[in-house]
Amino acid sequence: MTMASNPLDTFKYFIDHQMQMRAIYQPVLIRTVIQMGGSASRSVVAKEIELEDSGRMGDQTAYEDIVMKLPGQVLEDRGWVSFDRITDEYRLTIDITSATEDEVNALIRSCELRIKTYQATGTSGVNGPRKYFALFANPRVYRVEDAIASVEQDLWVTKGRDLAIGDRLLIWRGVGLDGNRGIVGFGEVVSPPQITDDPGNPYWVDPLAGSTTEERVLVKYLPPKNGPLWTEEYPLLQSLSVARARGGTVFNISEDDWGHVIHLARGWPENRPEHDPTGQMHEIQGELEALGEFDPTGVEDARTRIYRQIVLRSGQPVFRQELLDVYEGRCAFTGYDFTGALEACHIVPYQGPDTNHVTNGLLLRADIHTLFDLGKISIRTSDMTLVIADELKEGSYGHLSGSPITLPIDPVACPNVDALNQHRELAGL
Repeated sequence: MTMASNPLDTFKYFIDHQMQMRAIYQPVLIRTVIQMGGSASRSVVAKEIELEDSGRMGDQTAYEDIVMKLPGQVLEDRGWVSFDRITDEYRLTIDITSATEDEVNALIRSCELRIKTYQATGTSGVNGPRKYFALFANPRVYRVEDAIASVEQDLWVTKGRDLAIGDRLLIWRGVGLDGNRGIVGFGEVVSPPQITDDPGNPYWVDPLAGSTTEERVLVKYLPPKNGPLWTEEYPLLQSLSVARARGGTVFNISEDDWGHVIHLARGWPENRPEHDPTGQMHEIQGELEALGEFDPTGVEDARTRIYRQIVLRSGQPVFRQELLDVYEGRCAFTGYDFTGALEACHIVPYQGPDTNHVTNGLLLRADIHTLFDLGKISIRTSDMTLVIADELKEGSYGHLSGSPITLPIDPVACPNVDALNQHRELAGL
């Protein structure tokens, strides 16, 4: 097959040989878009660049500007990506949905090697501080839970990431036969990278799968204190990039996200103190009374909770469909209308079927849903406009402050005012 006959080969050749780099921004953007299945928001790309670049150029907002001015514009001019200014997303101009897993991983590997090679020059990135990563295991390829239960240490491919001794890891299992996905273990890198294969490992589903010679590190396994952390039980995990990924095996985890995960896990398995940026995250104590109709007064006081439970994104199709119908398929806060990115948001956190009442719901875009659940965005019921946390006002969400929300045409389906007031009070906005 010639390079010209296969756009993926042409793209890989560009990454390997034609990409002119003065920073790591281009390969990080490409890698992120590939891992997200062909499209990724500017904010997600910026976060990945900030993690790889160790924050040398500023905060998240600064990197969002960098994405637009540098790698985004360059790759648009070269014809490899397009930018949708309505959704604020970058999209590959080549189709990777029909690519094989090996083809996708080869593209990611090329990006990782460009990033690592550039970082090795000392002009980008830093060495020293502990880093955090997620290792993704496909249960159809590797029986990672059996490995964690049986061995203390295991080899993992690095995929070009700069894993070093002492780096902390969460072990993420993809969807298994039980329908669950999430964190099945933690780990720590205990050896420098080495080029080796993994022969004789009994946990490969295909015994020949470990025969490839790749860069690997030795990982010490640590099972979670309270068992697996499935996304169905801990929806906050869905905000991690590894939860949305389509390919690749190694993903960056920010220090703040790591702190949230360790809190959910009730501490690092070896009981050593870990970074918890809030110091105030608490599990929900309230339970709903068994009421025939939704009543926000049936929820016990939970004002000490800072991070609200992010409700199940799936498993409630009737509730979501009702909201799609009454909000006419548009986000109540932004007007965004791509159905695949819209989620059923509970105003009062989900505590059983009684809370799946349309007046206890809002149809929100996924990122807005998360901010609402975290208490960063709420609603002023006196005029049904948005109020946002101060930390959001200077960023890309600042324009939402004071904006009116879209209400259902049917007044019977409008959100419950008492529930909205309770949400705002708990959020402290």
